[in-house]
Amino acid sequence: MGIEILPPSKVRSTRVVGVAKRLKLFNESVEVGSPTQFRKWIEDTATIAEIVRGRLEPVEASALGRVAPHSTLIEMLADGSSAEFDVAGSRIAETRDIRLDDPRDALNDPLLELKLRRDGQLLPGERIARTLVRMGPRSGAEKHPLRVVADAYEERANRFNRSLNNLYLQPNAADLESFVRAEQDVWTDIVRELESHGLVEEMPAAGASRHILLSWGEGTFGPGWHYESYEIDDGRRGVLLRIDSTLHRDLTSMKPSSEVAELLEIDDVDAVVRSSMGYADSAIGALLGYGDYDVRIAPPEDFLAIGN
Repeated sequence: MGIEILPPSKVRSTRVVGVAKRLKLFNESVEVGSPTQFRKWIEDTATIAEIVRGRLEPVEASALGRVAPHSTLIEMLADGSSAEFDVAGSRIAETRDIRLDDPRDALNDPLLELKLRRDGQLLPGERIARTLVRMGPRSGAEKHPLRVVADAYEERANRFNRSLNNLYLQPNAADLESFVRAEQDVWTDIVRELESHGLVEEMPAAGASRHILLSWGEGTFGPGWHYESYEIDDGRRGVLLRIDSTLHRDLTSMKPSSEVAELLEIDDVDAVVRSSMGYADSAIGALLGYGDYDVRIAPPEDFLAIGN
C-alpha cells in the first residue's frame, strides 16, 4: 500500500457550497415521491459528487477520502423501501441495481459484503464505505443533489480540518486577486460540467464581475480588515481586488462612494446588481472555498510596526 500525502493545513470545505449558492440551489429541493424520481435523485447526486471529485487536488482528494471514484449500489422494493451503498474503490462512478432478500439485511448481515462479492454485485477492489436504509415509500422532497454533495464534502473537510492550522494570507492585492480568480474559475468549470450533464441551468447573474475592496479599520472585535464587494452583471465573471489600509469606510451604504468607485474602476454605480459587506477573513475565505474561520489575513505593516 502506498503512502498518501496529506496537506499540512486546512483543505477547502465550502467550494461546493459556493457553487450551489451561485446557482441559487443551496436552499432548493426536488421531488422524490415516485421510484423514478427517487432513483434519479440518487443518480444525480452520485454524478455531481464525481464531477466535484474531478476538481480536487491530489492532496485534497486524499484528505477527503475521494482519491478514486465512488459507485452507488441501490436496492429498491415495491413498497418504496430502499438500501443504498456508497462503494469506494470503483474504477468508474456509476449507479448499479442490486438484489437483497430484505433491505434490512444491509444493516443486520455481517456477511453482506462477502455475499455481494460472491454474487458479482461488488467488484474486485471495491468496498462498502457507507450504508443507508430507508423504510417505506418516499414522500415530499429532498435537498437538491448539489446541496447534498455540498453538505457531504463540507462535513468531511471540517472533520479533517478540525485540529489543523488556519491558512494565513498576506494583504497583497495582486496575490489575493489571483487566488480568488483561480478559485472562481474552478467554480465556473464545475458549473459548466454540471450544465453539460443537464443537471443545472446557470443563472444570468452568475456571470457578474466582482469588484472587491479591503480596508483596515476598527470593528466589533477590534481592528481588522473590512470587506466590501460590488457585482456588475457584465457576463465576464471578472475579479478586481484592491486594498487600502488607510481608507475608513461607512459600511452602511449599499452603493460605493465616488472614492471607492474610482478605486474599484466602477464607471457606473447604478450598474451594481449586488453588494455585500463584512469581515474580510471570512468573506475572502468563502471566495477561496474555505470555511468561516479557516483563513486569516495579516494586518498591514504599519499596524504591526507600532507594536500592536
